[in-house]
Amino acid sequence: MSKIKDYLKKPNEKAQNAFICNINEISERLKELTNYVENHMGYNPEEINWGHVGTSSHFLKELTELTDMAYNRGEYAKTKDGNT
Repeated sequence: MSKIKDYLKKPNEKAQNAFICNINEISERLKELTNYVENHMGYNPEEINWGHVGTSSHFLKELTELTDMAYNRGEYAKTKDGNT
């Protein structure tokens, strides 16, 4: 019986390891993005044009979707019955 329990544990352990790897990768990418934004996305602030505004708007849209997913906001908001 313990072999069955051990077998059932392993897939969960693998999932946990994969999840931790993903979390670490997300953390690294967030650090990179923070650095990128703090450096004006690599642009000279004196040379900003509407193309740069479009690029920054795209970044903002994508990040807003991710934060909405994370915090159940916007289209991901849960209704009173618990459904999205």
